Amino acid sequence: SLRSSPFVAERTVCVCVAGAAMRLSPLALAARRLRSLHFVPGGVQKFLDKALASKADALILDLEDSVAPADKPTARKEVCRWLDDVDFGAKTVLVRINALDTPFWEEDLTATLRRRRPHLYMMPKVSSKSDIERVGEVLANLEGAAGREVLANL
Repeated sequence: SLRSSPFVAERTVCVCVAGAAMRLSPLALAARRLRSLHFVPGGVQKFLDKALASKADALILDLEDSVAPADKPTARKEVCRWLDDVDFGAKTVLVRINALDTPFWEEDLTATLRRRRPHLYMMPKVSSKSDIERVGEVLANLEGAAGREVLANL
């Protein structure tokens, strides 16, 4: 269940909609805010510029399928620059890492985890609960080292 995921915060958020107070879980709040997602091939500036001008709620900086294996180190470096330097405004920023059966995914996490961004990571080709737990463990260690809040496993 999603409630047992290490990625779901334990707090409930109160929101006022048309004058009526509603209690929304963080998961429901995130889903409401992420109505449209725009994939951006990692390292391709013209596609980032186009995505920034879009009305998408979230941008997914893709290091996986949209990047050829030989180009992955260069794309990762450029995505890191974007995370540090680009004004994403109110958009939620995700990084889509490479699959766990590749040699790239851990470096994707290590390189891209910054103090403020990305807000989320997207895992492709998840085959089991242990895949999520594996990435969660690595992320918790990286977030702790970066001084980010680490959510407890619920």
